[in-house]
Amino acid sequence: MDFNSVCLPKIEASDPQCNAEAEADDRIAKSDNPDDDLACINHQVDDLFTKLEVELNGVEQFYSTVSRNQQQNGSNTTKVKDSSTPSAAKKNQTRAVAAKRRQELKLQQDRGSDCQEGEALLELQLAQEATHARTARKISNELHEVNRYLEELREMVLQKCRKFSVEEKKKLGAAFTKLSPEHLIKALEIVTQTNPNFAGVSEEVDLDMDDLSESTLWKLKIFVKEALKIQESILPTATAAKDDDKNINNKRKKKICDALAKTKRTKTELVD
Repeated sequence: MDFNSVCLPKIEASDPQCNAEAEADDRIAKSDNPDDDLACINHQVDDLFTKLEVELNGVEQFYSTVSRNQQQNGSNTTKVKDSSTPSAAKKNQTRAVAAKRRQELKLQQDRGSDCQEGEALLELQLAQEATHARTARKISNELHEVNRYLEELREMVLQKCRKFSVEEKKKLGAAFTKLSPEHLIKALEIVTQTNPNFAGVSEEVDLDMDDLSESTLWKLKIFVKEALKIQESILPTATAAKDDDKNINNKRKKKICDALAKTKRTKTELVD
C-alpha cells in the first residue's frame, strides 16, 4: 500500500468555510479593535483544530484499518503455512515411521535373502541326500552280487574239495536232538537262509540232510559244535542248581516226616 497516494481532506478555495476565513482576515486587516481581532483569531484557531481533528481521526482510522488488515492477512498466511507445513512433532513422527518402515523393509530383505539361502542349502542338502541314497543302493546291490558270487564260489570249492559223508550227516542229525530249543531255532534259521521254501517255524519239521547244500551242512556243523560247547559249560551250573533244589526238597520232606512222627508219638502217649 502506497501511503503517499492516500487522499487526505484538503481545504479548497471554494469551500464556504475558507471563504469565511478570508472574509475574517479582511475584517481583521480593516478592524482597529484588538478584542475583536483576538476573538476572530480564536474562532479561526478553533475551526482549524476542529478541521485538523477530523482529518486526524480520518487518518488514524485509515491506518488502523490498514494495520488490522495486515494482521488478518498475516494470520491467514500463518494459518495456511501451518496447515500446509507439518509441525515439529509431526515431522519427528513421520521420520520415526519412515525409519521403522526402512528397518522393516531391510528385515524383510534380510529374511528374503536368508530364505533364499536356506532354500538353496536345503536343495543342496536334498541333492546330496539323493546322491548318497543312490550310491547306497548301488553299493548294496553290488554287495549283494558279491555275496551271491562268494556263495557260489564256496559251493564250488566245497564240492571239489570234500563232500559230507553219510556218516557225518547222521552224526549231525543226532547232534540236532541234543540242542536246546533256542539253539535249535537258530540252526533251522541257517537252513532257511539257503532254502527259503523250508518251513522252519512249524511245530513238526522234516529235515533231510541229503537235500542240504554242502555250505549249509558245514555251517550247521560249526554252529552245532559251538552250541553244544556252550550247553556243556552251562550244564554243571544247571545240574548244581538242580541238586540244590533236590536237597532243599529232601530236607523239607524230612522235616515234614519228623513232624508227623512226633505227632504220632504224642498221640500214642496220650492213649496209654
